[in-house]
Amino acid sequence: MNALRAAIAELSARPDDAEVRVALAEARFRLALRTGPDEAVDLLRAAAAADPFQPKVFLHLGRLLHRQGRYFAALREYRRAAELVPDSRRVNRLVAVAEQELGQTRRWTAPTPDTWLLTLLDQLAGKTRKHDRVAACLRVAAEHATGAEYAVAAVLVLATTDHDVEPCGPAHPVLDAVRELLAADDPEAFVSTATGHLRTRTLPIELVCCLHFTRYQDLPALDALQLLDRYPDDVKALECFTELEIAVLDAGARKAWTEQRLDEAKLLWRETIPLDPHRVPVAVNLALLAAHTRSAEEYGPAWARLAELLYLHAAAAGDVQVALEERTTLHRAVSQNSSGQHVLGRERPDDAQLRARLQDTEALEVWLREWDCYYLNARLGFRSPTYRLGVCTTAARDALIRHLDSELRPRNWAGMGTFCDLAAASFAEAHGHPDEYLELEKARADALTDELFRRAMLLRRMLQLLTEDGRPLDLGLLIARHLFALPWREFGPLCAERGLVEPGLDLVRLFEDDLVHLAATETRLAALDRLAELLPHRLAPQVFRCRVLHREGRLDQAYAATLAALRLPVAEPDVRLRANLVAVLDDIGMDAIPEPLRDPRDRTGREALVEAARSALARFPRCDPLRGRLARWLTVLGGADRIAEAERLLAEGVATAVTDEQRQAFERGLARTGEAAEVDTARREVIALFTAARDQAAAAVDEYNQARHSGMARESLRKVRQAQDDVAQALTTAERAGLEREAARLERYLDLLGEIEGELQTREV
Repeated sequence: MNALRAAIAELSARPDDAEVRVALAEARFRLALRTGPDEAVDLLRAAAAADPFQPKVFLHLGRLLHRQGRYFAALREYRRAAELVPDSRRVNRLVAVAEQELGQTRRWTAPTPDTWLLTLLDQLAGKTRKHDRVAACLRVAAEHATGAEYAVAAVLVLATTDHDVEPCGPAHPVLDAVRELLAADDPEAFVSTATGHLRTRTLPIELVCCLHFTRYQDLPALDALQLLDRYPDDVKALECFTELEIAVLDAGARKAWTEQRLDEAKLLWRETIPLDPHRVPVAVNLALLAAHTRSAEEYGPAWARLAELLYLHAAAAGDVQVALEERTTLHRAVSQNSSGQHVLGRERPDDAQLRARLQDTEALEVWLREWDCYYLNARLGFRSPTYRLGVCTTAARDALIRHLDSELRPRNWAGMGTFCDLAAASFAEAHGHPDEYLELEKARADALTDELFRRAMLLRRMLQLLTEDGRPLDLGLLIARHLFALPWREFGPLCAERGLVEPGLDLVRLFEDDLVHLAATETRLAALDRLAELLPHRLAPQVFRCRVLHREGRLDQAYAATLAALRLPVAEPDVRLRANLVAVLDDIGMDAIPEPLRDPRDRTGREALVEAARSALARFPRCDPLRGRLARWLTVLGGADRIAEAERLLAEGVATAVTDEQRQAFERGLARTGEAAEVDTARREVIALFTAARDQAAAAVDEYNQARHSGMARESLRKVRQAQDDVAQALTTAERAGLEREAARLERYLDLLGEIEGELQTREV
């Protein structure tokens, strides 16, 4: 015990910060478990003040008070514990027990010197106040309390009720002044008397304002405001008097609301804004009024102003926990209200309801935006570092901070930048911080995870419906931006642990594929540009974009975009899409060739096609499919120069190919072109030998026919046999080169030369 007291003393001497307060609260809690009831109550109250987020402190404090019979106080502590752990059966049971026992004690018993004040406060706090019971409490106070205590009690009764107070207690100047003030015959006399007591400082301004409001709160609004104007300027300049003005305006507005004079209520509430422009209850009332009147012009601004004030108060306090519950409730309510007519609040809305929601773009935007704000504030509400981030990883922390910057920071609200800085710091501090609240907040965290996953599946189904209905990409991008704001890769294992998805399922890829399928038929470049910005790591948006550029005839832009896309690093599942980009390059290259030249009928047409392909390749030098086609066309035309050009084109292609597949195709083409070059050489040799042999044989026959004598027959025979040797050599070359058609032609010509040889041999004899 001494060690704990020493630890408390040492911690109390340290500079005040969050860690010191948490440690100090824990030390006081442990000491309270070992001390007597009276000291334990004081220690637990001090622990609660240091760390108001520890339910065990309030639970044990409530138990101590409960045992002492202090049911009101015990119930208050139990309820504070229940706010922190709403799912705790033990806490809820203790709340019920305290309420039951408190109900039993509420049966009227005469006040005693020890209970008169508690009994009096109970009477004043009740909906019905019985004069005789109030008077009984005051009589006991007159006999047993000090003069000041009695005077305070009597003033409290006079200030909050219409009961008169019997002069049974000792005289007191404050009580006498209050009696005099309340005895004023008319409002002007009241103001004059009140001013006099303020001048002599007999009554404080706070009490005068309270008595004024109690006495005249039911006046018509105009009369009530005119009465306030009768006070001197120096009194009206006091801060408390401003609160009286606001209270009077608010009372008049509430009365007008009740009587359905809504314009008057709106006017009165708006009159409070110059007095205190940052008052949240006024903003709440104006927002509810706008909702009640269904004013399209005022509804959005009114609720936005309320939200702005809730964030502003947190920023001004330097604590995101200020008004956190109100912000969370507001965002969730607005989100659900925007989807109410399409029943998106249900767990499983059907496709017809989802399609109706997709038709209402404005309401869809509100639903998406407000739910994201609700989610961010819900995360800030966790004391557990793990649950504050969702998953205690760097990626989850960074995603939440990006989410803040994209969803909240752009709002042009007072204090929003400061709030986002505070929230970002809260998320940053959570990473790597010890987690003492993991089990305590688990139920609430699991509920938020389940809600988050159901919403993600709902958004996914919306994307699928947009695809099925052939809708434009814009709505899909809107949905996806909110869907991808969360670190689903980190949440995947958590969802699997909760039994929501199969282990190992890549949720990020799943959601991205849905969006890609929707974009497959998109024809607008602006939408595809936004898709590429949203999914910079995916190749499909680039493929769609290049196709659209090509279809629009913007060949140069399509060419540049395709090359840029082919240089992007891609994940393994997207590698196959590179073939689609190569196909786009092929289409670009072919479209650069005039259409009449693309299907040549003869050699002249093929030569024109080759020339056009050369120009197209000069325009698009990295168009690999066109390069390959041109090399094949040159090879078909043949000739040493053309084949050499084809080999050069293919060799350049090997060095500059945009894909490995294209490089391999160039290498195979280069090998085939080398073979073609050998064949072309053989063909030219065959043609040369055949041409020479044919000319020589024809000349020999012509010479013989002119001379017609045996000597000329021998000379012609020699020339024919020389032609036979040349043709035989050409035949051998053709067979080795695989020139089957040329070989068959040479064989037929050899047969012809054989016949000529036989005829000349006969003539020679």
